[in-house]
Amino acid sequence: MKKYLHVVVVLALGAPAMAQGVRQFCLEAECPGGGGCCSTDLMEVRFDTGAGLVDAVAGSMGATLSAVVSIDVKSEGIQGWSYAVKHDMSMLSISNVVSDNAGFLADFSGGFNVTVSAFGGADRKTGDAGIGQAVVLSFTMPKVLPQTDDITLAFATYTVDVVPGEGEMTLVEFANGELATASGGPAVSINLTVAGNTKVPGSVARTDDDAPEGPSRVNAL
Repeated sequence: MKKYLHVVVVLALGAPAMAQGVRQFCLEAECPGGGGCCSTDLMEVRFDTGAGLVDAVAGSMGATLSAVVSIDVKSEGIQGWSYAVKHDMSMLSISNVVSDNAGFLADFSGGFNVTVSAFGGADRKTGDAGIGQAVVLSFTMPKVLPQTDDITLAFATYTVDVVPGEGEMTLVEFANGELATASGGPAVSINLTVAGNTKVPGSVARTDDDAPEGPSRVNAL
């Protein structure tokens, strides 16, 4: 299947403010056998701003950013998932990534949860290249995510190492088949396990300068 990488968060200095939009991630025509691999679910990574607008960075090195990964569940029977999110290592670094208090834990029982700082590079041995998560809700019980919006999956904290220059941007985006959750390990794909079948989220959220303004908008620095 063709891999689509979509920008989801943008930090910029001297650039127009951008809002959260949605882009198609999975195309049925690209599925093996001609169809059936796309779900209708939406995965999103955004700054954890709460309500209203917020300045993303105070404009100085060492500032921190909190981000959240979430899913709008449309499919019945999501039992697990995997994904990775990458950032520009020349400007940002990962301070912390956790799933503590994430919404999905209400349906987690005796499963598998790896939520870590991910490895990148050609050999996937370069540390702090992003974040990765792989989850199975349960090995012994019929646990699935409820069909509701904005179930949180993970929380990440970034440190600003270099502030973008005038008119420059630094990106935080979903990465498909690029990062690993262990040094030199297999690349993480963006997948959902739905009723025992592997699916791909139909959409992912990204910033878009012509999308309506909303709580996920990030102001220019």
